[in-house]
This record gives sequence, structure tokens and C-alpha cells, in this order.
Amino acid sequence: MFSKESPFTLTLMVSQGRINGKMVGMVLPTAAVGDPAPVRLVNDVETLRVLSDPLRLAILRLLMRSASQAPPILSVKEMAAELEEPPTKLYRHVKQLEACGLIVVAETRLVSGIVEYRYRTGQLGLRWDSALLGQAADPSDLLAIDMASCESFLQDYAVAVASGKVRLDQQTSPETSYRNPISAVVEARLSPQRATQLRGRLTALIDEYFDGSDDEDGVPVHMSLIFYSPEG
Repeated sequence: MFSKESPFTLTLMVSQGRINGKMVGMVLPTAAVGDPAPVRLVNDVETLRVLSDPLRLAILRLLMRSASQAPPILSVKEMAAELEEPPTKLYRHVKQLEACGLIVVAETRLVSGIVEYRYRTGQLGLRWDSALLGQAADPSDLLAIDMASCESFLQDYAVAVASGKVRLDQQTSPETSYRNPISAVVEARLSPQRATQLRGRLTALIDEYFDGSDDEDGVPVHMSLIFYSPEG
């Protein structure tokens, strides 16, 4: 259960039954769970390393999907089915995400006499603290997050194109021009001042449009961006 009106949610028993003498489908009371934070600022090396694993990142992206509208609440088995991975492969990764507060237990239910935990994201978005670059963070961890994020983004994009939800073979009307994808890989030699200005404008646009809140009549918008200026 997720309520935007209340800062806390409490899951209560909603149904129960017996099959071959075993209790099934019983949702058990859980401790109150606050709504997801709008944005989680990742500012410690431990959380960064947890996020550097592609499978853990895929689990988190799954739980953050459409999170601002109604965060999905999934068991490990349900996550495994979505990701096409064996459940046994996910348990350790889920526990690591939970230990960092990136995901939380939102429900527990009794299935054939065994308590099953169901998880929800702890935040609607993630931002990296620039101070991490000055800590003992392994650059390979940062690179792993970037690479896993880009791969996941491209996979989602390919699925959207293949399903016809994104069209590459036609232009829409001016009223729905936001449906037309923008794809660009660009290089240029800019003065340090203009390069700084460009970076600042990109950052400002992200802060303005991706602040963790949704417009009432909002449409889904996805974007992946890496800006870098190599030395030399």
C-alpha cells in the first residue's frame, strides 16, 4: 500500500486461506514504512560499491520503475521472474541493497507456512555526491555504475522501440513532438569558459526537470547523459 496523503504506511492482514492444511496468501503486519525519499544522495563509498554491481543496479531500477506514481512492491521470486534470473542468485544482492537502505521491506506474507518478504524502493531518484570523488572511492566503481546504467538504459530503449512504444520511422505532430527521440554523440573543442558554461546549463536542466516530482498530466520521459572533458 502506498499513500501520498500519509507520510507512513502500515500493511495489514488482507486475506487468508488454506490449501492442504497450510496457510497461504496471508499478509502480515509490518512496521510503518515511510514514503520513498524524492532523491537519495549517495555520499558514502559503501553505498557506491553496492550500486556498482550490474545485477544489484538492475534490481533497484526494477523497484524504482514508475516509483513516483505507485512504487512496485515485489518479492525476490517476483523480481527474479522480471529479470529472468534464478531467485537464489538474487537473495544476497537484495540483502545488500536493504542494508544500505536503497530498498526496504514493505510487506511480509505467509506462503505455505514460510514468511515471504516483499520489497519497495527507498527513493524515487539517485544523485552522486561530488565529494565522493575526493574520498577513497575506487574509480572503477564509479565507471561500473556508469556502464551498468548506460547498458540498462539502452536495453529499455530497445524494448520500447521493438514494442512500438517509441517510433523511429515517423515524426509526430508539433503538439506531441516530445515523442520524437533525440539521439546524439557529439565532440567539440570549447574554451574552458564555454565548457564550464555548457556543463552548468546541463546540470541546471537536469535539476529543473528531474527533481523527483511528477506533473499531474505528466508523460514518461527518459534520458541518459554523460558529459566529460578528457585531459590533454
